[in-house]
Amino acid sequence: MIPVFEDIGKLHEILIAGVEVEFFKGKTKSFCDGLQQVLSFGLFGFDSLVLWHIFSEKVENKNIEEYVRSTKEIIEGFNLPIVYFATKLIGIDRFEFFAPWEFYSSKSVEADYLLLSLRNCCNKRRNPLLDKGEIERRKKMLKVILNIPV
Repeated sequence: MIPVFEDIGKLHEILIAGVEVEFFKGKTKSFCDGLQQVLSFGLFGFDSLVLWHIFSEKVENKNIEEYVRSTKEIIEGFNLPIVYFATKLIGIDRFEFFAPWEFYSSKSVEADYLLLSLRNCCNKRRNPLLDKGEIERRKKMLKVILNIPV
């Protein structure tokens, strides 16, 4: 998924996030699924790198908490430039947050709130490779492919 937001910080006028989405139906996947892919997005010129774990409504909260804890330990422990979202899908369009915030037992949010939250988190954590000339050229190519004015 490639959301494009107005860049509130005005560093580049727009903010292009590379989002790796992993859907968990049960305990069949590893907590680190998606980490490799999202890190590779840094080479393509995305402004922000996002790993989003979405859990099925059928997955128990205690299992989700285990996945989230392990994933956060890796991201924070190695100081990876990744925005990490973990949500449980409720119905077809509502989410409970497990990361970066924990409010899942009392409240679910709609997709528009989730996207606003995603944009705000991406503004705070940027791809450190963007300073390199080759990565900046790749970002210009990405903008051309996405029909975004260069």
